[in-house]
Formats: sequence, structure tokens, C-alpha cells
Amino acid sequence: MKSSLILLGLLGCAFAVQKIPLRKITSMREKMTKAGTWAEYQQKRQTARAAARAHGEIPENDYSDLVYIADVQVGTPPQTFQVVADTGSSNFWIPDKTCRGPPCSNKHKFDKSASSTYKKDGRPFAIQYGTGSCQGTLGVDTVTFGGIVAEQTTFGQATVLASFFADQPLDGILGMGWPQIAVDGVTPVVHQMIQNNELDEARFGVWMTEETGGDGTIAGEITLGGIDTTKFTGDITYTRVTRKGYWQFNINGAKVNGQNVARSGSAISDTGTSLIVGPTSTVRSIASALGGRFNAQQGLYTVDCNKVDSLPDVVFTIENKDFAVTSKSYVLRLDGLCLLGFESLSGAPIDWILGDVFIRDWYQIYDIGGSQIGFARSV
Repeated sequence: MKSSLILLGLLGCAFAVQKIPLRKITSMREKMTKAGTWAEYQQKRQTARAAARAHGEIPENDYSDLVYIADVQVGTPPQTFQVVADTGSSNFWIPDKTCRGPPCSNKHKFDKSASSTYKKDGRPFAIQYGTGSCQGTLGVDTVTFGGIVAEQTTFGQATVLASFFADQPLDGILGMGWPQIAVDGVTPVVHQMIQNNELDEARFGVWMTEETGGDGTIAGEITLGGIDTTKFTGDITYTRVTRKGYWQFNINGAKVNGQNVARSGSAISDTGTSLIVGPTSTVRSIASALGGRFNAQQGLYTVDCNKVDSLPDVVFTIENKDFAVTSKSYVLRLDGLCLLGFESLSGAPIDWILGDVFIRDWYQIYDIGGSQIGFARSV
């Protein structure tokens, strides 16, 4: 009897810590550049992002350079969807069966009639991102992410998607930010798991690698309920979350070749933004120090591909410790071009968005319970 109880206890804790693979996909920028349609889209994108910043909800989320996606299941029996695991937003939504038009074509759609655990919420929802929007109604169902079940989770059933999503090989977005920025006050999936006592620890870790393989290649990992110590080396540096909404914290500055290029300011760690985004004048200074030249069609700076290996690190200082971003991480090779993964930001309430370019060099620990974020050298 005692052994049976122990076995049941082990089974009950089997999903307390789970590793979720992140798969590589070809970015929208790469596909459109090869098709010769990126320059026209870039102009529309700039207009859309300006409108999003004016809206103020999610000022800069832009999935044009996205290369990492994960699977999530919704309903009973589970229906599987490909999503961006996005620490820069907090809502979870997927296309509904009733979603029509080109943006909804070739996407997996949720069929509420096929789920025995679905419950109607009925409230409308609408979200404006940096380069697109979605709207629909809210529903409640069982969400399974990395094998961990979050029962009674409120999520968006998108019935209308902006044209931006038509060219994206993803179904929806799974926000992993704080509840304070969740549209309609819904509880984010990971926070729902914490409320349901489904995680060993109220934290998760994110590891990303260079995306050198083809589509479908495993290029990263999310660890729910803990961290994966095999994915980093050395000490962890923690800094407190200064605003619970985004994963926001303070930086002491940035430098290139030992020369200061940025003063202290605010930053967020954002898995849903592929590049490092910063103040216009500072990004210009970084690009100049790296020998970059602005490419208007791409909206980014280019460098000589023959000199990439000799380019210096761009170093951010956090908690008075240096975090170097190497050229291996910050240079994007695209259709014969070598692009610097630094983009200008203006009109937003934060100074820096440290996206996947930063995360590829530094393992991220999102500690909800401790209201802090940690960084350690990735392996």
C-alpha cells in the first residue's frame, strides 16, 4: 500500500518541471526578401508600428524576424497549435474555426465543438501588436503546454487576423509576461499553472541557439517550473523586475570597444522580439562603431560579411556586470547581406528591448516567485 502511494505521488509530480523544444522556422523577413516583396512591406510595417506605439498596449512586438516556435494543446481531446512563446505579451490566443480570409488560411483552427472541456466566456477581445492585430471572443478550456496542464484557462478565439499574419508559419501567440498587461485582465497560462500548483517552482528558463538548421530543427528550449543547468555555465546574475507587466529591469549602460555608447536606462527581456531594439541615436552609435551602413530597404544596418568574425562584442552592463553580445549572435546573414541585429526604437516607455539576439548569448531565468530575472552564459 505504501509503495502504491509513493508511485501515485511520483506520477502526480511528473509534469512539475518540463522542457519544451523551440523549433526553427524561416523568418518572414527572409522569405519576403527572397521574393522581392520586403521593401514594400517595410514601409507598411513602419506605419503600423507607429500606430501600435500610439496605442500603448504592446508598443513594439514585431514577429517579422521570428525564428522560434513551440507547440501548445487546447481542449479535450487536445488540439495542437504552433505559437510564439512571447515574454513581451501576456495573452494567449489561437485562430477559431470561424476565422476566414487569407490570414487564417493554412493555420490550425480551434473547434470548440470538438472539446468536451470547453466553456464559453463570450467577452470580445482585441489586441494590437507592433505589426498586426487580432480580434475575436474569449473562451475557457484546458491548455497543455510542455505536458503541464492548466485547467480553466481563458484564451482568445481569434475570428479576424490582420494581413500580417497571412505570411507567418504560426497559429497564435502564447504570452508569458505578467498579468498586469494582459488584455481583458485574463490570467496568463504560466500564472494559471502557478495558481493551480502545477509547477515545482514559480519560474521558467529560456535557451536559444544559432538557427543554422532547416525548418523544424530544434533551436532552443523553454523549461517550465525550473531551469536547465546544462544550458548555461558560470554564475547567475539576478536583477529585480522594476515593473510587473513586461519583464522590465534596469541596465547600467552599454559599450563597444570599451567606449560607452549608452547610458543607464530601462530594458525588457522579450522572447517575442528577435532583434535588440534601442534608442535611435544609440543604435546609430553602435552601428558606427561596428562599421555599419544603413540599408533603407531592410530598415537595418549592414556590415561587410568578410569582417563579421573580427567585429567586437556589444556589451550591456546589468547589476554592474558585463554581458557581451557576440557578432555570432548579432549578425544576421540574409540573401548575401550581413545585417546588424540592432533596430531603432522611439516613442516607447522603455529604452531597450533585449530580444533573441541577446538571449542566444545569455540564458534567461524568468523568476515569477522572486520578481526577478536572471542571466547566465549560454552553452
